[in-house]
Amino acid sequence: MITLRAKLLCVGTVVILIGLALLLMSAWRSTVGPKQWLFVSAPVFGSGMTATGAVPRVSLVISNAGPRTIDPRLSWFECRTKTRLARLEDNEGWRPFAALSPGRAVRVACDLPQDFPIAENPLFCCEITWFEHGSLARRQAQVLSGSDNPNIRPWSIDWMRPWQSKPLTNGVAFASNVAVADYFRSVYGMDEAYFERTVLQIKASSTNKTGQMRYGRFPTREEQLTNRAWTHYVTFRQSL
Repeated sequence: MITLRAKLLCVGTVVILIGLALLLMSAWRSTVGPKQWLFVSAPVFGSGMTATGAVPRVSLVISNAGPRTIDPRLSWFECRTKTRLARLEDNEGWRPFAALSPGRAVRVACDLPQDFPIAENPLFCCEITWFEHGSLARRQAQVLSGSDNPNIRPWSIDWMRPWQSKPLTNGVAFASNVAVADYFRSVYGMDEAYFERTVLQIKASSTNKTGQMRYGRFPTREEQLTNRAWTHYVTFRQSL
């Protein structure tokens, strides 16, 4: 016959196990999160003040739907009218935004040239790349692993070893004042057919190499823009 003490012990054990299961489920939900952590609003045209006066400006609201802090960076943008083009130049590098904690949203902006005609209904498209922020210890280890300090290099320590099996999450988000696919199609003619045709051409050229380097003319500015847009179009397709 089961005693009252044994019954209470069984009930208590069941309660503890259920509580542990709920805690584990809660922890799992908090660490998995959505595949896409960064969400970007539609762009809004306006103006802002700088040291040189008022400038046209494109602003967006970015928000972090992920479970951990992220570092967003503007990696590409174009703003076009029929007569003007404003873009992130190759030599400018990526533009970092402030770290974004989980559940937080912030407004960011891209300044345009002072004489840019935003009244001409420009087309805008951008790519924002984001990286999981990582712990303070991990960030310090990254600094040490890339350091050229003569007092650190001789140690030959693999500073990142504790985190080798734990890669940080990263991704990209696109935004446009039209559908992103429509921007690439209307500006560059890049669509499904263009993608398939270009991929076939790339595969054919890689299998028909003669082993000799051939020098042709330097690509025009428009060709450079198209080549760069192609890389972002491929990234856009992979992010879907």
